[in-house]
Amino acid sequence: MAFVTVIISIFVLLLSSAFSPVNSAPLVHWAPDTVNAIVTRNGHTEVQVSLDAVEALGNVYLRVVPEIAPYVTVNPSAINNVKPGDKISVRITVQAGATAPLEMFDGTIQVRQQTNNKPGQGKVFARPLPVTILIREEEGVAGVDADNNGVWDYVDQYINTVYPGPDVSSVRIALRQNARAIQGGVLHADDNALSIRYAEDMDRSIECVYFLRPEDARKVLLDLKANILNTKTRSEAFMMFSEQSAGHVFSSALVSQRSASCVTE
Repeated sequence: MAFVTVIISIFVLLLSSAFSPVNSAPLVHWAPDTVNAIVTRNGHTEVQVSLDAVEALGNVYLRVVPEIAPYVTVNPSAINNVKPGDKISVRITVQAGATAPLEMFDGTIQVRQQTNNKPGQGKVFARPLPVTILIREEEGVAGVDADNNGVWDYVDQYINTVYPGPDVSSVRIALRQNARAIQGGVLHADDNALSIRYAEDMDRSIECVYFLRPEDARKVLLDLKANILNTKTRSEAFMMFSEQSAGHVFSSALVSQRSASCVTE
């Protein structure tokens, strides 16, 4: 009987643990729920977010994890007497020095309980705010567009060289359509709304290329993208742009209607 009692007690303990507050919804909500920032060397940018408390947190401070701490500061960094329903406006400043590495950094901003112990010892309230930073060259991601047609000159040159002649003029137009969408995405990779807009533009341009070159469209598009993303900075900006639109579903044109996705110049 004692053995059965022990088994039952263990089962009750496990069951209560599964439904304990530890596994309940996060005590903190962020709006927006992620931050993506692009900054140049010797440059800075600011992002405003809202920290929403679901339950009473007491006195807390905001901790930037070491991975992004050299580039990120928050204001306020300490908040007293946080009550349920409080919405605290937080300004996140991202800044890079003249010798900052041209790389992408991922980290979080944590909400921690203030204690009298050593810094970093307080309880962490879920959920931390994910932060991605891309540090790029001071000259920027953009290429030169001397003729102001919306396509960087070296990309234009590639398109005209690989697809010369009047018989493929429609292909050149479609590839410039695709190039403008990719360029717009990498230039505005830290803007969620613009990223989604350019992602949809890119989908339309892909449909157009598949209409014009169904037999080798995939290779044509991959070769063009590789030519556009010809530096590490541009490639990383494209990764951030892709993350912004991840999970967003765009309606696709029927195969018989793909010609409508093509633009005219």
